[in-house]
Parts: sequence; structure tokens; C-alpha cells
Amino acid sequence: MSDIQFSRSTVIRGKLESAYGVETPPGANDAAFEVSNLSYKRLDGSRPARESVDPYFGHPGELPGRHYSSLGFSTYVRKVATPGDKPDIDPLLQACGLAAVITGGQDVTYNPVQKNLKSMTFWAHLNGHLHKVVGARGSLQLSGELGGQLRAQFSFQGLPKGSPADEAFPTIARPDGCVDALDGDNCSVTLFGTPLQIVSFSIDLQNQLQHIVTSAGEQIAITNRAATGELVVIKPSVSEFDYHAKEADPCATGTLELTAGGLQISAPAVSLGTVTDLGDHNGVATVTLPLMFRRSAGNDDLLLKFS
Repeated sequence: MSDIQFSRSTVIRGKLESAYGVETPPGANDAAFEVSNLSYKRLDGSRPARESVDPYFGHPGELPGRHYSSLGFSTYVRKVATPGDKPDIDPLLQACGLAAVITGGQDVTYNPVQKNLKSMTFWAHLNGHLHKVVGARGSLQLSGELGGQLRAQFSFQGLPKGSPADEAFPTIARPDGCVDALDGDNCSVTLFGTPLQIVSFSIDLQNQLQHIVTSAGEQIAITNRAATGELVVIKPSVSEFDYHAKEADPCATGTLELTAGGLQISAPAVSLGTVTDLGDHNGVATVTLPLMFRRSAGNDDLLLKFS
């Protein structure tokens, strides 16, 4: 009888590909991603039902179809150790349609792009089995609240590479450094030019992923992006910030500047959706402001800067 496998014996490693769908094995110096809330489906998609007339009851079975792999997980967002360094989640961000630009050796900014998109190879060590996924692209959701840590939730789709095989558990390196809690010193927000008292936030890139199959092959494509978010703040006075007027005018836009730990999030044209006006945070009135990230000039709807 084989040894039992422990459910926590799971490691996710990955690396950006030099060409789409070409397996790029993670090397010994590529740290494993520190993940939680892991989900994985090797053969996602659908198989067509076998539709036939038969005089007998019973399941008709299914026919072969096209499949992709889906992989999702959450990870911490750390402050970079040295200004100008890329964060440890850099390859994940780039595989979500975000291009990295280093400015003055001090800041690394990720801006959305829609051409020449990067892709990743993932090696998922799942309880003694090695699963390989190539050509992976994904979407990103950022979230944080005061007193907690800044987290990123990634959702990837890719192409299954071969069949899973028994594999010895690898020797891995974990990302270095602690993960700071968000507090009044390192977390702040300004919306429409007005500073607000932030409680929590979430931002969803909402990349639209499509499994494209043609005579030339198959790929996972990002075919659209429509970023949204939510901002929970201590309820301001109308004279301080009239969100009622802004939610009533869907054409009204303003800037967003949000700092969370070592990450700065900015947007040039945010509009408000329908506001939830009866929130509570430890007995204090709050308001939830739905955000829609709109373009000002080209692909500038959302910028992420690590410094």
C-alpha cells in the first residue's frame, strides 16, 4: 500500500514563458508562491452529451471535447525589500495583462495592456502528483482592510500539459519578509480629490478569459477588461463628500489614489455605482462606494505602483 498523502502537501510554482504555450520549467531559484484558498481543475470546460435515440434507459455518456485547466489561489502582497525591485508576484501580475515599467530605478508600475500579453507555465505539486499547465493567463482581485493584510486573489486558465505523474516533493524557497498589517500609517484613500477614512477595499480587474480553438491551435486569450471595486469608508458629511450627487450622475468621474502598504493604486477616471448607505463598523456608520474604473486615454484605467 502506498503512503498516504497530506492535503497540505501542495506547492505552486510558475514562470513566465518566452513563447506562448512553450513549457518553461521553474528553476531552483524560482521561489514557490505562498498561496491559500487553492482551487484547481485539470480538465475544465465541457464535453458534449452523446445524443442518440435508444430504446433503453441509462446514461448515454459524453463525447470528447476541448478542455482547459483552471487554477485559483490567494497570496499576500508584500512591500518590496528595495525600491526598484519587482514584487515576488511579478510574473503573476504580468500574466494578468499588466506590463511592468521601472521608473528611475525606484518605482515599478504595472499598467494594463491588450497586446503582446505574457503567459505562464505552472507546476502544481498536489499531494505527490505533478500537474503542468502552460499558456496560463488570468485575472486579479486585490483586497484589504485595516488591521489585516493586503491580499491578491488570482484566477488562471491554461492548457493542460501531458498527464500528471508521481513526483517527489520539491525543495522549495518561500518569499522572504513579513507581511505588514494595514493601518492608519500605511493605508489611505483619496477619491474625487477628497481624503476619506478607509475601512476596507476591493478591486477586481475582471479580465475576460476565453479558451480560443482554431485550426492553428488553441490558447487562453484575454478578450476584455472592465475593472470594478468597492470602497468602504467612514460615512462623511454631505459637505465633505457628496456621494449622493456623484452616484446620481453616471457620467461623473474623478480620480482615485489609494495606498495600501507598499502598493499605490491610482485611476484617472472612476465613477460611482449605486451606493449602500447603511453600513456599520464596530458601531460606526459606514458607506460602501461601488467603483467603476474607466479610461481617460488608452489603457490607463488602473495603475499599480510598488515603491
